[in-house]
Amino acid sequence: MGSSVGPRNAAKGDTSSHKSSPDDNNKSDTKAFKEIATTKSRGASPTSDTAYNNKSTLPPRLPPRLPPRLPSSDGGAMAKAAGRTPNPSVFSDVDTQETLAATSSKAQATSTKEQPIKPKDRDGIYNLPGPRYFKLCSKTNIINLPVDVVVNAANSKLEAGGGVCGAIFDAAGKKQLQKACSKIEAKSSDKMLHRHRGKEKCPPGEVAVTNACKLKERNGASYIFHTVGINLNDRSLSNNYQPVHCTETLAECYTNVVNKMVDININDSDDSDGAINSRPLANDITIKTAAVPIIGGGIYSSSSSLITKETIIDTIVKAIYSNKKTLEKHGMTIVLCCHKQQERELVEKSMAKLGILE
Repeated sequence: MGSSVGPRNAAKGDTSSHKSSPDDNNKSDTKAFKEIATTKSRGASPTSDTAYNNKSTLPPRLPPRLPPRLPSSDGGAMAKAAGRTPNPSVFSDVDTQETLAATSSKAQATSTKEQPIKPKDRDGIYNLPGPRYFKLCSKTNIINLPVDVVVNAANSKLEAGGGVCGAIFDAAGKKQLQKACSKIEAKSSDKMLHRHRGKEKCPPGEVAVTNACKLKERNGASYIFHTVGINLNDRSLSNNYQPVHCTETLAECYTNVVNKMVDININDSDDSDGAINSRPLANDITIKTAAVPIIGGGIYSSSSSLITKETIIDTIVKAIYSNKKTLEKHGMTIVLCCHKQQERELVEKSMAKLGILE
């Protein structure tokens, strides 16, 4: 008869033919945990050195095994209501496809929130972020937007300058646009606040109008509106202003742009040199869209601490929003153009505070 190896031999280390059973493992675990309990009763922590001074070791701690997820009777409705994505292995193929499609559509909407607009794509304006009366543009240059009016961040002399002003003069034809501006007569400001400046072709906050010159061929624009903010870098002028004067004047720029759009829709004519005159016409809307830059946010405030960029943009957004009723009544749209990431973020923040951009 062959000899058998019993538990006594196994305890001496002869395990060549002995296979551990679940009962053996349980006994080993029980012994180890009893040692820990004894150590605890003596005031030692199971993780302290004294707990292991008998050179005993604990079995490795394994992560708990979770039971498999079973199909839910609600088809994943609770997970969807909680904003979680249901596990595709749990629900039906239809539920999974709907969830993945919704996630994909949301990601696509975020990535295609704004696309560059071609100069002749007039309907593309209305696909920009924002409500119909107030759009935000950051991926298309102001001189390429297919709008009826391009607004110039001008100087009070209506001369070619830098930044947006220089770009508009170049696109419209510098000589041709300068000739049109030269036809505009200088005048004193309507507001006492600016009277110290003397006569200017375009005092701060007001709007002068010329035809679009070569911009007509480029993007279909009919007019260029020239409006002027306060130059905070000119100490001889800025010393007469307080921060509140700057924001008030800036708001007037945008409000007067809207009012001039309405006025031209009612009274419209131009002469051969490009300066705009007025005469009664039929009450038909001829201007629907205008592209406006961040006025006063460039070289006019680059080295001034009188007013911050955030305040400038917040003032602009509020000014456009305050003209909501007029814009909607006449079916007109203002497109605010900003081409710096910081400006866009500040515009989005201001629009979100007013509830006009999610």
